[in-house]
Amino acid sequence: MDPKYDNRITWQPGQPVPERANRPTLAVILTAEGFPTHSPRSFERWSLRTWYFHGKEAVHNVEEALALAARKLGAPYKKSGC
Repeated sequence: MDPKYDNRITWQPGQPVPERANRPTLAVILTAEGFPTHSPRSFERWSLRTWYFHGKEAVHNVEEALALAARKLGAPYKKSGC
């Protein structure tokens, strides 16, 4: 992933998956779960619900993004811990 996003990534593999994440963090989570993501900007075209905090940062529901990625790739998604 592009280094310009490094300061916005708030999750690392091995940590519990957050309920919501910004786009760079979501890209890292999806890649770690086996769904390669080329750019955080690709989520702009996905049909995900978006929340804006302080009118600045777009965040998405992680479980919803993982389920959508599984549907797009035709692969089953199992919720972590199941």
